[in-house]
Amino acid sequence: MANILDYLDWRGDVPFSLSPFNDVDNLILSQSAYTLLDGILDENGITTPREASEAFFKQFKREEVYEDRLRHKMAPFILEKLGQSVRFGNMRVAYYTNSIDTEGIAQMSAVSFLFPDFVYVAYRGTDNTLIGWKEDFNLSYMPVTEGQELALEYLNRHFLGYKGRILVGGHSKGGNFAVFSSAYAEPDIREHIISVYSNDGPGFREEITSGREYAAVLKKVKSIIPESTLVGALFGGRYDHKIVKSTAEGLSQHDPTTWMVLRDRLVEAPGRTEKSIQMDEAVSNWLCGLSDEDRCFFTDVLFELLMSNGATTLDDLKSEGILSGIGDALKTARSLPKDKRKEFNGMLKSLFISFRKSKEG
Repeated sequence: MANILDYLDWRGDVPFSLSPFNDVDNLILSQSAYTLLDGILDENGITTPREASEAFFKQFKREEVYEDRLRHKMAPFILEKLGQSVRFGNMRVAYYTNSIDTEGIAQMSAVSFLFPDFVYVAYRGTDNTLIGWKEDFNLSYMPVTEGQELALEYLNRHFLGYKGRILVGGHSKGGNFAVFSSAYAEPDIREHIISVYSNDGPGFREEITSGREYAAVLKKVKSIIPESTLVGALFGGRYDHKIVKSTAEGLSQHDPTTWMVLRDRLVEAPGRTEKSIQMDEAVSNWLCGLSDEDRCFFTDVLFELLMSNGATTLDDLKSEGILSGIGDALKTARSLPKDKRKEFNGMLKSLFISFRKSKEG
């Protein structure tokens, strides 16, 4: 079955005047946001996708990018195809930012794609920095994270006074940022936002979902999740999800390049898989049993252990990636003070019990 790369081969010569912007176009642009443009484009710069792509591949060898198992390795190749297409060739890549705050624990990266009569603001999801992963965990106990605030500032900074149509989107945590920034943007910006895309993005705590700002933007949100989602089901979203099929299994479905495409649409699935629902229930039940203080403690200890040997990215962990790193962290946990170790292990045990109960029934 085809994916977004095949779509660019098939329909890259079809202009938006003949075929309007669709969910697949959204997914392509949100995935392109993972391309590292540091040193190529800054927040005041504007360039073409072709120029951005050429500059990227001057910095990085194609073989190295393609063999990278941890990053969204296909993003630079997607950007390259955009520059070669009629459909996206006349757009501009602009206002790139990549902010990592180790003190405040925030990771926010965004890039805007400018078209003649509309703009798509794309927020990157979690990258391979441990700070970025920690902020994902912070969503469970913080009503608003620093990354969300940075995303809002970005939208307000660049599009106040813009009179064209505004589309905002992102994948994973980027989808969360897209919804948050759209809900709380300046009124002048909100008036011009026509669609907000959350591509397998987590939801929000009740403090956000119960607010009038969130309620107002909800009718514009298009949430797209794969049938075996876990990330897209986390926390409350109040979304009507579009559930799509993937060529992958389990958590690997989080990768948008595995989502099935037929002509100009994503292939829909009848519903979420039973395993996805079970995992969602297990995590939700576990979180419900923890106070915000407990969630904060667990997150701080887990990432303190992960970074205890100087690791700052997933690359710094063993070649097996994050799961191996967590395994090493659990071994390191033996060095924690007895009371701290007991509390941390107790939370881990409750998580495993929650998973077991969800499978039983």
